[in-house]
Amino acid sequence: MELIKLGAEAALYRDKDRVIKQRLEKRYRHPELDKFLRRYRTRREAKLLQKLREIGVNTPKLIEVKEEDYTIIMQYVDGVTLKRYLSPEKIDIMEDVGNVVAKIHKAGIIHGDLTTSNFIVKDSEIYVIDLGLGFFSRSVEDRAVDLLSFRRSYIATHPQLYEGWERFLERYVEYMDGDGEDVLKRMEEVAKRARYL
Repeated sequence: MELIKLGAEAALYRDKDRVIKQRLEKRYRHPELDKFLRRYRTRREAKLLQKLREIGVNTPKLIEVKEEDYTIIMQYVDGVTLKRYLSPEKIDIMEDVGNVVAKIHKAGIIHGDLTTSNFIVKDSEIYVIDLGLGFFSRSVEDRAVDLLSFRRSYIATHPQLYEGWERFLERYVEYMDGDGEDVLKRMEEVAKRARYL
């Protein structure tokens, strides 16, 4: 087994064609609360993965959930992160990302950590990964915060590819059937509020 990533919330290991995601103990939390949160978040992430696959969004296939070990076992997607894939010649893919994020939001799901590192491109298909901070919500505010987080991440990581962000937004609004404008308006309101905190 090979360690792929050690994050704040979980460790990711690769075992051949599988990824094992294990939520890490937080010693600063009360032990019972820590167990509850890790079990709850493991269960919720598995549900989010299943729901996205049901609505036709590409995600790693869920293989097994071990709540008692705070572990999710899923398919290893052998592709490249959107972060590495993006270039001026491949900027069109941001339109597809706009479709995917709109589809997620329309299904009542908030990703919680939208970055170009949390999309994988394989055979021109986009896969959504790392739903560890995701949750179910149809709130315009939650959608707006999800987009604002993505905008900040995108601009910080790909400042030379701003056109990609504009293409993403155009497609997102188009796919959201009228709700997209409300989300963008709220995103700007949230951004203004954040400046004065």
